[in-house]
Amino acid sequence: MKNESEISLMLGIIQSQKWKICVPFCLCGLILPQQPDLFNHSPTEFSAVIIGQATIDNVPAEEGDWVGVFDDSENCAGAAEVELIDNRSVFILTIYGDDPATGEIDEGLTGSEPFTLQIYDSSASEFQIHGGSYWGWQDIQGQFLDLFTPDSILNLVDSLRLNQLQVIGSHNSYHIAPYDTLLGVIDVVAPDLAWTIDYTHLILEEQFLYYGIRQIELDIYRDPLGGLFANRLGNWLTGHYEDVHPDIPELYEAGLKILHFPDIDFDTRYLTFSHALEALKNWSDFYPRHVPIFVLIECKSDGLEDYFDDYPALEDFIETMQGIDTTLVYIEPIPFDIAGLEEAEAEIRNVFGDSLPGIITPDMVRGNYGTLEEAVLNGAWPTLGETRGKILFGLDNGGSLMNDYISGHPSLSGRILFVEANPGTPEAAFLGMNTPSDEITERVSEGYLVRTRSDTDTEEARSGDTSRRDEALESGAHFISTDYYRPDPRHESDTTWTDYSVRMPGDYFARVNPVSGPQEFSSLEFDLVNFNMIFDFTSTMDNKDFELTFPVGIFLHKNFPNPFNPSTTFQYDLPIRSHVTLVIYDILGKEVTRLVNTTQDAGYKTISWNSTDIHGKPVSAGVYLYQIKTGKFSHTRKMILLK
Repeated sequence: MKNESEISLMLGIIQSQKWKICVPFCLCGLILPQQPDLFNHSPTEFSAVIIGQATIDNVPAEEGDWVGVFDDSENCAGAAEVELIDNRSVFILTIYGDDPATGEIDEGLTGSEPFTLQIYDSSASEFQIHGGSYWGWQDIQGQFLDLFTPDSILNLVDSLRLNQLQVIGSHNSYHIAPYDTLLGVIDVVAPDLAWTIDYTHLILEEQFLYYGIRQIELDIYRDPLGGLFANRLGNWLTGHYEDVHPDIPELYEAGLKILHFPDIDFDTRYLTFSHALEALKNWSDFYPRHVPIFVLIECKSDGLEDYFDDYPALEDFIETMQGIDTTLVYIEPIPFDIAGLEEAEAEIRNVFGDSLPGIITPDMVRGNYGTLEEAVLNGAWPTLGETRGKILFGLDNGGSLMNDYISGHPSLSGRILFVEANPGTPEAAFLGMNTPSDEITERVSEGYLVRTRSDTDTEEARSGDTSRRDEALESGAHFISTDYYRPDPRHESDTTWTDYSVRMPGDYFARVNPVSGPQEFSSLEFDLVNFNMIFDFTSTMDNKDFELTFPVGIFLHKNFPNPFNPSTTFQYDLPIRSHVTLVIYDILGKEVTRLVNTTQDAGYKTISWNSTDIHGKPVSAGVYLYQIKTGKFSHTRKMILLK
């Protein structure tokens, strides 16, 4: 059974002409008890949650309007009143599942029922109803989470430790490529440099929400007096003379700044470190059941001058421009020392709270062990259940800066950031290993957390080569850093780009680590933050006109339960009359039994399997595949039989 405190299955960006639901950016209050009679329902111990924002005819719904969900027998399975918060019409709708213990009483959805949504417009005394119906809760990738995942499975998943997970991260997560004119100038004088910086990231909230990014990287520069980076030489190079010293208030604030490097690669989603931290915390607070997010910080002092050795033509070009305008200068960043790291810790505490309640610190991991490394090598990383909704920070600098950070803090006692200390030292816990290799697998097996990169310098996005990506995923590295959690949008119109991207198998947001995790859970989604189910609301009708429509596409849902013993149920959607086969295979690809092999009418289909083969004999425990075929469509999923 799931309740609101255990799991939030959230739907967002639901829109049409009549009713549009979007993911809200603030948490709404408690649901009030008053509701229309049509939305009366019986709460049970099974539930999932929709968090949304409603408009009617593109106008925000009013307080007093209600949203409800209905099963295919027209029974209401949950309802919530709309509340007006910050000019947004927000609701939190708890959806209830039918309790099998009550027999014939129908309190809500069952595992084999589709659902529809309605909104009650109180001012017009009208109900608006979705013309289609859906199974389960669907995320942006088309995957489903089941309303009836039992506690036993959730508890097992939450018992996994952080070093038994694998997630996708984004590289230089704040970065925006130089605008076209500036990139064109760079391409003329330093084409190799232009090539490497031509990538752009979404804002952090969208990375987290829609692509499941659970590791980010922020480059920070010191600016204790403010205004150091309010100089953008690149704008002069492109004739934007008025923007050489842009009127951007954040640039003049004292504090750490975020950018790739000054003067020509300065565009960023977050001008200040504090701004990025606030975005991170706000999102985490709103979705408190997410898999922990790892924030890797690189402390930088590189300026334009540091690139001259690698790109001498760039130096010649800048000197020529300075001959034209003698006032033209480039930024000389402040060296990053321990004072800068103390500033970074202070900004983290300012945003997250001095006691760091939402942060996984080295002290938390070390516990009662003598050293941090001893704890790590003994598998003492906290569990997923203990750390959902939390953040951990790491330092992507070695050498004297790392040593100064460690000094006086053995095993990072009292520190916030994990560091990339060498194995065999008391502070060793996290390793940055940019190139996928067998050594990563060894270190993962030993218990260290490892971050690697699946692509570099836009190469893979241009060539489409996935070999490095695949090796990174197979290596067991916990954080797979990429610039392409989605394909570069230019690939649709420009053949110099490909549809290369980095996603987890099954499009999960997180998965069991292929090296250090228990593989019996490998088919389960456990981030529990899945979004972006899309509905179209096109008609206003009385409840008597409530009708279900046929599916809009072929779809094979996840079986339920999974893992199972001894039986499980399959659901699939047929939009038109079709010949269908549904076949069970063992892990070696040998056919076990054929559940369906016939022509069927359009509709929502359900069939169960009692874990027997084609001869009616029980099969052994293990991993099995189930595959649907109809016409040219084929889809295969994995399930686990326990005994």
